[in-house]
Formats: sequence, structure tokens, C-alpha cells
Amino acid sequence: GSLGPRVTYRALLTDFDGVLRRWPPTAAIEAAAGLPPGALLEVAFARERLEPALRGQVSDGEWRAGITRALSERCSPVQAAVAVVTWASSPGELVPEVQELLWRARERCSLVLVTNATTRLETDLLSLGLSEAFSAVVSSARIGVEKPQPEFYAAALEAAGVSASEALFVDDAEANVAGARAAGIESHLFRSAAGLATWLEAKAVL
Repeated sequence: GSLGPRVTYRALLTDFDGVLRRWPPTAAIEAAAGLPPGALLEVAFARERLEPALRGQVSDGEWRAGITRALSERCSPVQAAVAVVTWASSPGELVPEVQELLWRARERCSLVLVTNATTRLETDLLSLGLSEAFSAVVSSARIGVEKPQPEFYAAALEAAGVSASEALFVDDAEANVAGARAAGIESHLFRSAAGLATWLEAKAVL
């Protein structure tokens, strides 16, 4: 009993933060500045501050300057500046077990990075040795629209050179996965490398 022709996926669209990249904890940076735990990320990721940076309406530097100003209301300006500079000094780190899976999948289909990012993304990719790792990179700051807006997925498929039915999508945010599914893309909500491996094997890209 044949199950019929298997879909051949030509592109794997992967999120960056929370999937392939993780960040060191900020508690020590906050403690050194006399800030309560979580204050730095709370200020940095406030929607009204973050969204313009993700859409490229303000540069990464302008975004961080705004974070410094806001934190200066909670600690001294010097402490705020040191905290933000220290936080900004890391490009994050790759998750080795996820990288291994994605690089294996890359042998079967094109690997495209699709991320809500600031204008700093390219610098971080260079720092992490990833400048040549992807067939294409789709950054919200460069296209002016972010996940989960439909226009983002359209841009990602165009960059990948595939139709929705030929693409796979992985992200750690439920809203982004829902947006990809609404665009007709077979999608996986990332929770662990093991879960990702099982899904990629089922889709015959591992």
C-alpha cells in the first residue's frame, strides 16, 4: 500500500534566536548596575521600543541608546551605559545540537535564515562564523516587516525561491508558527533539538 508520492521539500526556513542561537543570562550585568533581575530585557523588549528596531526604522545603535536612556531612570547613567555595552558585547552563542541538525538538513535542501532582527544581524552572523552558512537571509530590519505578518513569509519564500508547499518552517514562537501555517507552510514549533530531529526525519530532510 503506497502512501502516494512524498512531498519533496526544497527549503528549510529557520528562526535564529531561541532555535539556533541562545543568549547568556543577564542577571550578572543587571546586578552590577544595581538593577533588579529582568530589568534590562524588560526595557529592551518593550514593544514600543523593539518594534521600530525590528522594522529597521531605527538602527541597532539607536535602539540600544534608547534602552540606556530608559535604564538611566532606574540606575545611574554610567551604570546604565555600562550594562547596555556589556550586554551588547556578546553575539550570543550557537546551540551545537541544533546546528548539527540544520547543517545535516542543508545537504538535502536549502537552508534559509528567517528572523526578526535589528540592523546588527549581519555583524552577529560574521562574529559567529555564519556569513556563508545560509542560502539566503531574511531579516525583518532589512525588509521592513516582521513575523508573523503575511508579507514576511511571502518575502521568505521569494528569497528561498520556493512555493509554500515546498518549504518547511521552524520557530520557537507560537504566533510565528501560526503565521507560517496560515501562509501554507508546513511548520514546527521548536521546543527541543530532539523534537526538531524527529520532525525533520519525518519530513525526509535528515
